[in-house]
Order: sequence, then C-alpha cells, then structure tokens
Amino acid sequence: KRAVFTTICTFFLHISKNSTTFAAESCKERMNGDEKLYFLSFCVEAYKMRHGMSGEAVLNLFDKKGVTQYLMEYYDVLHTQGEKWIVADIDEFIQNHDTLSRK
Repeated sequence: KRAVFTTICTFFLHISKNSTTFAAESCKERMNGDEKLYFLSFCVEAYKMRHGMSGEAVLNLFDKKGVTQYLMEYYDVLHTQGEKWIVADIDEFIQNHDTLSRK
C-alpha cells in the first residue's frame, strides 16, 4: 500500500508541477475513492518493475507518449486485465505512438 500511495503522490506532484503547495493530505483527499488513480498507480508500478525504470521515468514516458490519457480513457476495459497483459498493451501503445509519430 505504501508504494501505491507514494506512486500516486508522485503522479500528482508530476502533473501539478508545483511541489511547494502540494501536501500529503491533499494527495489523500484527491485519491479518496478514485479507482482510476489506483489503477494508474498499478500500471506505473508494473511498468517500472518490468522495465527496470524509476517511477519518475515511467511518468515522463507515459506523459510524452499519451499513455496516461489512454489508461484513463479506456479504464473500464483495461482494469479488468492482468499485469502482464497491461504492460504488453502499454508497450504496444507506445510502439504504435512512435510508428505514427514517424509518418
């Protein structure tokens, strides 16, 4: 649970870009009842472990490639899948993003 909380807080810090006004209490309030954020945290942790990356590097990659938006938009379908499938799906999404970006 601590790793999930840390990842979610890191995510909020990452997207807020204003760490001076960000407190742990506001993190708790923001994630209260938000299953999508728990799912995003799960995806970040799974991707991080599979690829040997830091959480910050994964968040930067997800932002750059549009993965965060994809995960939130298709949460209803994606959250029912297993960890290996989700990581493979994210890899495929990133590969497709890169392929489309080259055209």
